[in-house]
Order: sequence, then C-alpha cells, then structure tokens
Amino acid sequence: MRRQDLTGQVFGRSTARKFHHHCHKSCDSYWELDCVCGNTHISPRKALINGRVNSCGCVRKERGRKMMLEMGQLGKAHRFPHGHLGYTPAKAAVYNDKGERQCRRCSVFKPDKSFSKEPTREDGLKLRCKLCVRKYGTQNALDRAPLWLADEQWGRIERIYYTARKMTAAYGVKYSVDHIQPLKGKDRCGLHVPWNLHIVLASFNNSKWNKPPEEVFGKGQKMI
Repeated sequence: MRRQDLTGQVFGRSTARKFHHHCHKSCDSYWELDCVCGNTHISPRKALINGRVNSCGCVRKERGRKMMLEMGQLGKAHRFPHGHLGYTPAKAAVYNDKGERQCRRCSVFKPDKSFSKEPTREDGLKLRCKLCVRKYGTQNALDRAPLWLADEQWGRIERIYYTARKMTAAYGVKYSVDHIQPLKGKDRCGLHVPWNLHIVLASFNNSKWNKPPEEVFGKGQKMI
C-alpha cells in the first residue's frame, strides 16, 4: 500500500515537515510536525487526518492556564461535598517598594528566588515561599488549610513535619506526613489540619493513594 504524503499539509497549528517512521503494530505512519509555538512533535497519520491532533499540546496548556487564571481572579471552592470549609478566596501577590514578594503563609516579603515556579499563575510563581512549604506541607496541602487555623495549630503542623524529617535522618528510611482523611477522596475530603496528620513510611504513603482509613486499615479499626 502506498503511503500518503502529508508533507507541507497544515493540521490546526501544526505543519507536517517530513515522514518519521512506520509502526507495523498499528499499521500507521508517524510524521514529524512543526507547531506555531516553535515546538516539534511526532504524531500518527490517523490522528492528524481525524483531527484529534492539531498542536503539540500548547492549546491544551493555554486552555488550562486561562481557566486557572479565571479561577484565581474569581476565587475557587475546592470540589468536595461538605460545603465551604476549604474555600480559598482570591488573593493576588503583594509586592513592596523593593520588588520583594509577600509569602501568603508567613506574610514576610522575600525575593522571587524564595518562591517556586508556578506556570498556571500570571506572575509564574507560587503564593507561598519554599521555607513555608518545607515547614507546613506541600502547596496542594496548604491550599486545603482552612482560614480559621490559629498560630498554635500551625505550630503543631510545623512540629509534625519537623519530626518526620528527624525520623528520616535518624533511621535512614524515608518518612512522610500523611493525611488520615485524604485531601481528594472519592466521597469526602479532609483538610490540612494537625488532627488530620500522622507520620508514616513514605513507601506506605505512596501506595495508599487517596483511600480513606477504613479502606486501608479495615472498617472499625482505629489509627494509633
């Protein structure tokens, strides 16, 4: 069967440059394409003809970025069935006269290098500094921290993460802080609060996924 020549044809944002290889398993030819964003990608002929591929993936990234920016401007309520406890109001980054950025957790003004990158935000940086992430949990976990947490409760969270790091250094085995009720469960979601945290082996935490405690330890079992 003669191979269809797609050289020079335009598929959405991509233009076919040349034939790349033929896959005998799928009986399809793969083509190298140039996207208008400057990237080069390889896609199968069937996906190009059917319209399933029209860019290198930049369209999907732009849609996601636009949606996240709109959510950031309007504020977002986390998707769980128990109401508004996890609601995070919209809050833009605050800068001082020196161009330093204010951390949303500790409220201290710090240079941009103290913040991790976040492509979905307009300024490209996360709202919380690297030190607060190390002390109080990941960015996703801090997003689920309620606004009514007191300083004493934040201190308890810091001590839990500090204990996990000390145990890792002392025993030579990776320990991590786990949420008893997962932050993104199927039927319910927990919050980033001290009474929802416990220290477990990192291997166990990675295998547990987002299962509630009754599925992990059995129904009626209490956690120590």
